[in-house]
Amino acid sequence: RFSRERESMLSELDLWLEWWRDVLLTSQGMQESVVHLSRLEIITETAQTISLSQSVAAIGAISDAWRNLERNVNPRLALENLMLAIPLVR
Repeated sequence: RFSRERESMLSELDLWLEWWRDVLLTSQGMQESVVHLSRLEIITETAQTISLSQSVAAIGAISDAWRNLERNVNPRLALENLMLAIPLVR
């Protein structure tokens, strides 16, 4: 399925990167740089429950998954690894 929807999946990962970037910026008091202002409330809640290192790790994991998909790594494995690396947000 990934081969048919490659661009869609990579675009989705780009959105995830932006969201976690917003969480990271918010946790550092830089709300004025947030891209997804319509989601500021949930981003702020997440920033209060997730540590700085977890936000950085999430961004790294998404970047790694994106690169792996670009390198034709098995999509299922790349996305499973991503899901295991992303912190649980409640």
